[in-house]
Amino acid sequence: MDSYLKTRYLVFEPNLSIFAESFNPTLDRFLKEHGKKEWAYLTAFNPRSEVISSEKNRRRNDELKQELDGYSIFEGEGKGDDPDWIPESSFLVLGISERKAILLGKKFQQNAILIGRIGCRSKLKFLY
Repeated sequence: MDSYLKTRYLVFEPNLSIFAESFNPTLDRFLKEHGKKEWAYLTAFNPRSEVISSEKNRRRNDELKQELDGYSIFEGEGKGDDPDWIPESSFLVLGISERKAILLGKKFQQNAILIGRIGCRSKLKFLY
């Protein structure tokens, strides 16, 4: 769990850094600008934390992106503090329900996802 808490969940545009179990007034303002109240930070990389090839990871993330059609999504990467861990391409998804985010996290075999709502701490949600 410690590695998830130390991870920086980055969004490229707009430039955002999200941390687990933290408030983020900048993200709250961004959500308000888009008329959304909830969000999730999702990836399909490295199912169950098992490192797979870059090509397979890209394919999996492309599939996830297709699943997110209709949502406002912003690309980024999860960057841990372990220098040996390669950053994982990810998506900040605005307006997605916690339930739907959990379903997608499970579909893509993620151990955990990051979710949140305006005015609340982000939540690290373990799926298994």
